[in-house]
Amino acid sequence: METQLALSALRSGNSNVENVRKAIGFLLETFERGTGLHTAGLVGQGAIEAIEAAMRKYPNDAPAMLGCVAALATLAASPVYGQKLIGGAGMAMPLLINAMLRHYNARELQEHGLRAIGNFCVGDAAEAHVVAMLGSGVVRALLDAMAAFGTSAKVQRAALAALVAMQGVAGATVNSRLGEQAVPLVCAAMKKFASNADLQRLACESLLSQLDCARDSELKRAVIAHDVVALLMKALRTHMAAVEVVVPVGGRAPATRGRSSPGDPWAVLRDRRRVCL
Repeated sequence: METQLALSALRSGNSNVENVRKAIGFLLETFERGTGLHTAGLVGQGAIEAIEAAMRKYPNDAPAMLGCVAALATLAASPVYGQKLIGGAGMAMPLLINAMLRHYNARELQEHGLRAIGNFCVGDAAEAHVVAMLGSGVVRALLDAMAAFGTSAKVQRAALAALVAMQGVAGATVNSRLGEQAVPLVCAAMKKFASNADLQRLACESLLSQLDCARDSELKRAVIAHDVVALLMKALRTHMAAVEVVVPVGGRAPATRGRSSPGDPWAVLRDRRRVCL
């Protein structure tokens, strides 16, 4: 499919949905496999506006929405395109959130949507993006994804990564919107995937961020009810072993256990734990 045909199919209000699916597939493949110049050329020809038009026209078609959300996630990885998607007249964020809420049972779509949310938290305009996402219902979409796919490590990891990214940009604001809602979901993910070090690290970071802002009595009750402190301590003990220094027999130079480094994220979390707990 040629570029102009693909863009026309997405923009047209009379396109067959099959043509729309093919068109978004063509754009997505170009974004993912083409060069930066190819992507820039498509964006310059109105690819973002065409994707938004398709999302408004076919919100109930899951395959089409999957392609559109995946394309937005790929574009959002660039701060330049992220600003175009959200800033000014950009309508991508409310359309993205609407697709996630409408197709709550579509696992792959949720993964791409969560990836897009995390990607929007990068760059000079990250704080403005987070504010825009909060206004579009991002908290509900993120928590719904975690609740719907509690047995999917990929969804849980993507959701936690997005949550941590938002907290890293505007922790106090994000945590006030979360209230106590996120605590049981994050704790459930930690219990389900106890051996997944990366997921545990993200969960610890998110919970520690929430504890930093634990002024709300309901949040404090949730922390107690779900044994948050015990979960944090267990994760830190289990996965922070990599940052321990082992002194070999014979008094030679100390060797480091595992694949740790001076900037190991578990060491950072250990220090934050001392402040928060």
